[in-house]
Amino acid sequence: MRGHGLNNDQASEKDNQWQKHLVQRHIGYKPIREVLAYFNDYSAWPNIEDYNRYGKSISNINQQHLKFVEQNVQCLEHYEEKIYKKGLVNTRRNNWHDFFNYTVWQTFPKAKAFINALQYQDYQAQEFSSKRTPRQNYLAHLDESGMFVFSSQPKLLTCLKQHEWKTLFWTHRDEVLQDICFVPFGHAIYEKLLNPYIGLTTKALVFDVPQVFIKRINGGDYQLVDELVYQFMQTTLTNEQSFLLNSKLQPVPILGIPKWSEHANHAKFYDNLRYFRPKPNK
Repeated sequence: MRGHGLNNDQASEKDNQWQKHLVQRHIGYKPIREVLAYFNDYSAWPNIEDYNRYGKSISNINQQHLKFVEQNVQCLEHYEEKIYKKGLVNTRRNNWHDFFNYTVWQTFPKAKAFINALQYQDYQAQEFSSKRTPRQNYLAHLDESGMFVFSSQPKLLTCLKQHEWKTLFWTHRDEVLQDICFVPFGHAIYEKLLNPYIGLTTKALVFDVPQVFIKRINGGDYQLVDELVYQFMQTTLTNEQSFLLNSKLQPVPILGIPKWSEHANHAKFYDNLRYFRPKPNK
């Protein structure tokens, strides 16, 4: 299901103004910098036609060429249905949420196309029901606020999964910088990184991978990320039993990641238990 974030009526004029030089804006934009570079020197909002002019050719799960089109509020087709059947992505002009959705499609096309196919499948199954399935909720979280975390170090992954935030981000700071890759996926997260705030948290899929993959991802191989996530979703999200066993999303308070905020330069920051919450007792 599509999340709309702030629309143009709700957002303040200041928040909705185009911002130049996004490539340098935040370290979290690293995965989408290649796409942002097309618009880095724009002095005003790009047109939706520009989204289709730049970047690589991408497709939906049915191998239909993907095209970003201006949203028509009178169109009766469901958002996911239109992508799945026609390869058309409804997009609002001058809208950060939809702009970052475009950048994520460009960066992770296989993962986005597979999520769209699952969302359409669930929409069809639930068309006459107002109750969302667990997988629908899961996909909505992943698509909007998701992150992918990769590491080859069990010690660091254990700290992450146990919510041992200060140990992870401060005590093992140097190891985190070298041996964990934090890759934002949700377009709402990219939007929020325009104006980061304490409390900003993602829902992450965590992957234990060989060290050689960490080097490739740190070197900017996001095609590898796309393929790894696509393979995971193929094997996990299409089978109900596998989904229930393996699909847990891990919260990550991302301003605690070393170098992701000025606050992360101070050990005391990690004592804020309202942000760096301990793992709940079962």
